Amino acid sequence: MTLSRRWAMLLVASSLSMALAFAAEEPQDPKVRGWEIFQQARAAVGAGPDGVPLRDYVFELHTKATTEKGKSERRSKGYYLHPGFVRQEIDDPRAKVVIIFDGKKAWQIVPGDIHYMPQALVEQYKTELDRSHVLLLPPPPPEGSIWFLKQEEVAGHPTDVIELREVGGPPLRLFVDVETKDVLKKMFVGDTPTGGMAQVEEYFSNFQGSSGYRWPFYKRVVRNGKIATETTTISLEVNTGLTESELVR
Repeated sequence: MTLSRRWAMLLVASSLSMALAFAAEEPQDPKVRGWEIFQQARAAVGAGPDGVPLRDYVFELHTKATTEKGKSERRSKGYYLHPGFVRQEIDDPRAKVVIIFDGKKAWQIVPGDIHYMPQALVEQYKTELDRSHVLLLPPPPPEGSIWFLKQEEVAGHPTDVIELREVGGPPLRLFVDVETKDVLKKMFVGDTPTGGMAQVEEYFSNFQGSSGYRWPFYKRVVRNGKIATETTTISLEVNTGLTESELVR
């Protein structure tokens, strides 16, 4: 083999190696990567293809709230029945308050009175449920509607940030732990309970297993940079056999 031919073969091999290296470094399509991260997060929470279908759950909460009027604490109990029936029992210092949402309308029950909520609040309630259940319940958002944005650190953990553009109105961002695939943070712009729009950040921690599902037992909500609520889950039961008749009692 002549020297010139050897040089030619070396140049070809070098060019091929560079081409393969370039292909390996070429960034993945943000929609493809976003969809993969979303599926990993669903599997981590227990709602992947092999997960047990979520039919209902019952939970007890302790919530600390901070408003312009000061701070308050309350305990509550909630019931959820798929595909969208909810009952909340709130221990108010003045009286026990019950809120029921059947997927189409919502009403509040206090001693001696029933108050039906305006449609705007009903839509807000539904939107909040859609965001809360985005990983838990079928069907998932359309595959092309989820984008990978960037990597960002949350509470000392590196996360992949994905944006869901067809869940709960405005875009919803999920910050997915690179290692555990837990969602450590959600961020969106939405209505607040006291009225008006705000940038909302929800931080999650203390993940625990329950009947095949993995749940955060602590949640901190920040609105426009100010802490609004801190909620600790006291107890949680999944797929208890709950019925609609129990929820409207």
